[in-house]
Amino acid sequence: MNRKHLLPNVTLIPSNTPGITTVCYHSNDQSDIIIGSVYMPYNDRSVQQLDEYKLTVGCMQGLMDSHYFVFGGDLNVDKNVNTAAFTRMDSFCQTNKLKWLIYDTSEVNDDLKRECI
Repeated sequence: MNRKHLLPNVTLIPSNTPGITTVCYHSNDQSDIIIGSVYMPYNDRSVQQLDEYKLTVGCMQGLMDSHYFVFGGDLNVDKNVNTAAFTRMDSFCQTNKLKWLIYDTSEVNDDLKRECI
């Protein structure tokens, strides 16, 4: 199936925040699939950033409550550092039984690793 065949089955879903872009793929014989790209606010630990982070997580929750979902993007949070942003995202993931992708570059050769960093 090429892109031209997919286009009539794809609709944009409003997210009410500039950090989330979501589309819905409608299928006649299976459940709809929502795919979202998330760009969380940079974690500068300011009150404004935390408010924006909470708003974005809240919008993600609203989308999760009504669809099958795949999130991708830049969460701007380190899973191994205990910050307010991490706490908010970790709680969201646990509530929704979501898994974080943990990438491991230990087996990537050094030339490729330099290109990725």
